[in-house]
Amino acid sequence: MDRPILIEEKTIRVACNFHEYNVRDLCEDEKEYLDWAKKSYLEFPKFENINQAILKRIADETEDIDKATSIFYQRILEDKKTKHFLNELKTIENKISKVNINYTGKNIKLSLVPGMFFQDNPEIRARGSQIQELAEELGISVETVPINHVGSVDENGQIICEYLKNSVKNEKIIFVSPSKGSSDIKRSIQICGNEVYYKNVIGWFNISGILRGSYVIQIIENSWINYLEARTYFFLKGYNWNSLVSLKAGKGNVLDSDFILPENLIAISLVAVPLYRHVTERAKPFFLSLAPYGPNDGFTLLFDSIIPNSFIYPAWRNDHYHSFGFHPNTIKAFMIFLAEQKGKWKSFH
Repeated sequence: MDRPILIEEKTIRVACNFHEYNVRDLCEDEKEYLDWAKKSYLEFPKFENINQAILKRIADETEDIDKATSIFYQRILEDKKTKHFLNELKTIENKISKVNINYTGKNIKLSLVPGMFFQDNPEIRARGSQIQELAEELGISVETVPINHVGSVDENGQIICEYLKNSVKNEKIIFVSPSKGSSDIKRSIQICGNEVYYKNVIGWFNISGILRGSYVIQIIENSWINYLEARTYFFLKGYNWNSLVSLKAGKGNVLDSDFILPENLIAISLVAVPLYRHVTERAKPFFLSLAPYGPNDGFTLLFDSIIPNSFIYPAWRNDHYHSFGFHPNTIKAFMIFLAEQKGKWKSFH
């Protein structure tokens, strides 16, 4: 980390009546950023040409992290695979509004892999209940994988493997995982992804997954106030501190490793893409602490939340906690896409 990126606090009034860049009611200032991104840094014309290091460079050169974030978002929207994916989702949403889609008897199960501290957080549990209700409306059964909500990625990765090993043969499983839940699934793929029973998994809906760890852990360890607060919380709750340490980013840490999706598995990465003014108070402290590393969602770097070879859904305005939410039909469209689209999209892998 070389220096903090300073962001000026100011209040302005803007009109929000544009329908562009896959956003309804896009605001003037947002449009200005995205229009700028469209004509800037043309030496990186495609999404495949950029990475987190390039985004950090853009943030440093422009002294504006929002410009780097806008480059990320605009390049994703122009990506051929993403365009086809977003169009397909819109087609599915339109179909949902006209036709009753139901998978009862199709042997499809949605398996929730919750994030860290979900048992302590009623808001997280409420969102899991919403996903469950929408899945059940589609005739998809729902089950929560019995991970340890404060377990390490190694522990929970093994639990997921055992869960799949004991699952019903020929059952079609779709994983849904926010935040650290995606870390646990990644680890399970590394442990047992080549086993026959992993073929039961046909889909993975990754919601702001911490796939390569988070520098937030180092930030906590390097601040005596944050460290004392975190250690005290873990001590009073009786939680294992090493479970948090297992989320560290950077070389030599457990999540700093590549993984390959099993061939039978189609994945969606829902990536939160907030400008600074979109970031909630809950996410803002770590968003600012992570800013020297480049664009982030308030807990992890943007590129670090993308599953390799997955279909990317960039969630404009949302931070790691997705306070803006999504229309119920959009969430259903994600599930339907994973349940039905395996062969159709094979050419993009």
